[in-house]
Amino acid sequence: MKENIEDYWIYILPHTYCNMKNGCALMYNTLTAEYLETKDRTMISLLEELHEEKNLGAVRISGTLLQSDTFNRIFKDIVSKGLGNAISTCEQRERPIQMMPVLNLQQDIDKMKTMGDFGIGEYLYKYLWEIDIYLSGKCSQDCLYCSWYSKQVRCCRKGDEHEMSVDMLLGIAEQIKRTALMKINFYGGNIAAYRYIRDIDNIFRDFKGEIRVFNHLNNWTDLDLPQHFSNNIIVTFPLDHKSIKDVVEYSNNKNYQTVFHFIVSSETEYAEAESLIENLVIKRFDILPFYTGYNEDFFTKFVMQDKKDILSDNIIPFRRIFSHQKMNGNFFGKLTVLPDGTVYAVLGEKCIGNLHNDTLLKVIYNELSENTAWRCVRDKKPCSDCLLQYLCPSPSAYEKAMDRSNLCLAK
Repeated sequence: MKENIEDYWIYILPHTYCNMKNGCALMYNTLTAEYLETKDRTMISLLEELHEEKNLGAVRISGTLLQSDTFNRIFKDIVSKGLGNAISTCEQRERPIQMMPVLNLQQDIDKMKTMGDFGIGEYLYKYLWEIDIYLSGKCSQDCLYCSWYSKQVRCCRKGDEHEMSVDMLLGIAEQIKRTALMKINFYGGNIAAYRYIRDIDNIFRDFKGEIRVFNHLNNWTDLDLPQHFSNNIIVTFPLDHKSIKDVVEYSNNKNYQTVFHFIVSSETEYAEAESLIENLVIKRFDILPFYTGYNEDFFTKFVMQDKKDILSDNIIPFRRIFSHQKMNGNFFGKLTVLPDGTVYAVLGEKCIGNLHNDTLLKVIYNELSENTAWRCVRDKKPCSDCLLQYLCPSPSAYEKAMDRSNLCLAK
């Protein structure tokens, strides 16, 4: 008598991310970073079925297929890595249902475009999370890469003698009350030379988020900041070791938090920064790579990622992968305002408004409509042909500076 083999429901677990490209498939566990790659046509076909909306993340297969050598071997790997599972149709007659996450951003953009300029809704304010405000372009220093630093990392920038008016600052302070803003970053030129620097605390007294004040080491002076401000020192190379030692010692005796930002462009500068951090016992710091146009080898060694780096170094949550498909994790929610009121999503890209004429709400609308940076994702070649497409970090300012589509060594 022929043995009656049960059918099974095959399903992927809700924390599993799948991507299929050019006859290959990747399954990634967003809780453990375990992953599986396969070129097996039967498995890829099954994964495609699992992702059809009508199947709700589960597909019925014959027990004969599940017991076949090749398929069984792959599926055991899937189960052992916590990527999927199977259940007999005798145990569960109804199809298992897997809920997939949904992002509402596109709905807001579609609604916004339908309404047009005259129907801008204040719901757009929820998309403003951080703002960089350049108070002045005045600076007596002559840093080698002055005009380039701020297009890649948080940094001061030398410009004309224009200063931001108190009226503009008051206007920003009033408008941000309706936003989801979490951080305000103030820069110069030499921020200590800004004539209204002592008024900042009073103007933004109602803001409950984080306020950070940035100045270059060479322009450093004690601004006697309020305790709830953070003092951020920009350090570029070459530098005077005595100057940084003096600033570190002085800052350690103040009530406010001081953070040092080392901008490095070579392995030598990186080693020097690490030595200073250790010898001066600098507790709060970051080290930021900078592309000069001549140091691609440094970026290849310290910044770019290969396949192993992307898949194995850190767990990538499903929420982050999903957001990478819709928004840029480096730029979304951030605006930069220059002393003359011009506003950018990213310095070096197209201007999206001027606060002399536009409200922050209108500027947000302009960016969501024109997409100079906030919604720039990896949807173009070669990234669009890669299984790691949305596991990689979002495009950054470094790609723009290096005239590259990505910072990837996977291919």
